[in-house]
Amino acid sequence: MSSSTSYRISDATNIISASPAPILFPDTCALLDLIRLPHIPFQEKTETSVRKKRSGVTARREIEAVKRIISFSQRSPCGLWIAIPFLVQKEWNYGILKEQEDLGAYLKKLDKHIEIAHAVADTTVNNLPSLFQYLSLNLEQVLEDLCVDLFSGAILLSEDSACRMKALKRLEDGRPPAKKGGGELDDCKIIEHCIELCAQLRSLGFSQKCIFLTSDTNDYCTLSPIEPKGTLKSELSAVGLSLTTDWQWTKSELGI
Repeated sequence: MSSSTSYRISDATNIISASPAPILFPDTCALLDLIRLPHIPFQEKTETSVRKKRSGVTARREIEAVKRIISFSQRSPCGLWIAIPFLVQKEWNYGILKEQEDLGAYLKKLDKHIEIAHAVADTTVNNLPSLFQYLSLNLEQVLEDLCVDLFSGAILLSEDSACRMKALKRLEDGRPPAKKGGGELDDCKIIEHCIELCAQLRSLGFSQKCIFLTSDTNDYCTLSPIEPKGTLKSELSAVGLSLTTDWQWTKSELGI
C-alpha cells in the first residue's frame, strides 16, 4: 500500500471538510478479495463470510467498479475520499503475500489442467487455438497494482487513543463486529475510527455519503436482509455511515 503519511482524525476531518466529497472506508477483507477474485468463483463459507456465487461477468464488474472508484479518487478536486484506518494497512501488508501465493498456486494448477485438456482436444479438433497459460499474465502483481492505485491518494488514519478505548469497551460488551467471548479487537478498532471520522465531519455539517465496505458478513452483517448487525445498525446510522459488502454495490451507492 502506497500511503505513508498518517493523519490524526481531526486533521483528516479538516482536509476532507475543506474539499467535500463522498468517503469510502474499505476493510481489509474487501481489499484482499480483489487478489482472490480469479480463484474464488463459487459460493462457499469461509471463516468470515458466506461468499456469493461468482461468474466471469460478476468478477469483471467487480474490477470495473474498482477502476471507476479509482478514477473518482484521483480527480482534482477530489471526487471521492478513501480513508484507511492504520490497522487496515497493517493487515493488508501482512495478508497480501499469502493471497498472492495462493493465487499463483491456483493458476499453476489451472494451467496444468488446461494443458491436459488442450492435448486431448488437439487430437480431435481441427484449427484448435494455441495453448494459453494464465500464470504468465502475472495476475498476482497486476491485482496488487490495482490496489496500490486505489490507495495512492488515500488518507491513512493514525491510531486514536479515544477510539482504542471505545474499541475495548465494544469488545467487552460484545457489540458487533465483536461478539461475547470473541477476539475481534482489531475489527472494533477499525470501525471505531471510521465512526469517529464520520461523527466529526457530520458535526461540521458534512452531508456527503460515507460508506464502509466489508465482505466480513459474519461479524458485521445479517444476511437476509444484508444490514449491520445489532447495535451497529443504529451506531452507523447515527453518523450517516452506510455499509456495503462488494465493490459493485459500493459503486452503485456512491452513484458513480
